[in-house]
Amino acid sequence: MFHGNFWSNIEMDTTQGILVEKENLISNKEDLVRMTDPDFMVENLRDDLMIQLHLLSRDMVDSDVDKTALKKLAEICRVPEIDFNDGKRMQRTAENLKNKYSFMATMHILKLARDFADEHDKKLLLVHFDPNNVFRPMLRGELRYDKEVIDFIRENDYFFFDMNEVHLNDYRQFNLSVDDYMKRYFIGHYKPCGNHFFAYSIKDKIVDWLDPKPVTYQMDANKLIRFDGYLPE
Repeated sequence: MFHGNFWSNIEMDTTQGILVEKENLISNKEDLVRMTDPDFMVENLRDDLMIQLHLLSRDMVDSDVDKTALKKLAEICRVPEIDFNDGKRMQRTAENLKNKYSFMATMHILKLARDFADEHDKKLLLVHFDPNNVFRPMLRGELRYDKEVIDFIRENDYFFFDMNEVHLNDYRQFNLSVDDYMKRYFIGHYKPCGNHFFAYSIKDKIVDWLDPKPVTYQMDANKLIRFDGYLPE
């Protein structure tokens, strides 16, 4: 799938213990053909720790990984219990470390996004929905796996909309199985009913955020025929 392309990304520099930004190695249409060259792919992906963790967590590789670098990554990410020797424990280690690594990158990017918005006098709204990895476990009463990121967002007072919580509250209004509930809104991604539910759910959050508000929400009949605040003088 195209999202497997080389994007600009963030990776951990294990020698310095810091996250660093990486440029996109495939920056134009003509460069895409380079991804058909096995030597190019091996040369540029052999040291990618996230790829190694992804393969390990799915039991798609066992010995051909850089265990020294992964242990260093675990130390940086403060993942204490690691095991890259036993099969099942290795998968759990890889999954836990993969999540911790991605959470660190996510929180780093959120800080950069806030700094960028502040610098350019913009407002930042975070919108989160993960129907499979977050919402389904929440329906089963399980602790959401992304709790570390959600806690970070709330502790640092980001403007935030969590569609997972909205769907959880909505689900509780029905007497449906999880699968039947999902069929109401999804065909893999949202279907029209799901798009409508999402739009209506986030509407008040956006209206409260906007200044000036859309004229239909200003509760002032005199403004319905004016455009003050929207058009330049």
